[in-house]
Amino acid sequence: ASLGLVETHQGGGTFVREYKGEIFLNPLFPMLALEAADIFDVLEYRKIIETGTVAVAVEKADEKAIAALEKAYEKMVEESSDTHRFANADLDFHLELAKSTGNPIIIKINDFIKTLLSASMDDIVFNLGVVDGLHYHRKILDAIESRDTELAQSLMKDHIDRTIVRLRKEGKK
Repeated sequence: ASLGLVETHQGGGTFVREYKGEIFLNPLFPMLALEAADIFDVLEYRKIIETGTVAVAVEKADEKAIAALEKAYEKMVEESSDTHRFANADLDFHLELAKSTGNPIIIKINDFIKTLLSASMDDIVFNLGVVDGLHYHRKILDAIESRDTELAQSLMKDHIDRTIVRLRKEGKK
């Protein structure tokens, strides 16, 4: 079960899982699950991946994907008075961004590290609040809608760079 080859259903038994490509990532899981991730390592990863992801989203996001991003953004606005719920909505925005690329590798990797991303998002929002997330996500979404790759990438990079700078000012290590 820990290797992801079988799954157990209480009262139902143990079943062999359907073979999926993510089984090859399973050797990484214990490392990611057991080691406390440094928030700056996560942000460095996000800057690299999400800057590229947003470029693909500009190119490939259809009306349905943009509507899902709008809905995720609206959820962020609705949850802005509760940091934990806002952090979840913020993460959902980033996961929808990955989905909007239509690239199964980007989507699966984000799904695979969702727990890691969630913990870092909680930490970020708890320490920095919601204002930057709302500001940048709106602008990134507008850039995707206007099909401006350069602007979308620049905004994503600025968003993550600003988060790093602000966390360091807050004394995060």
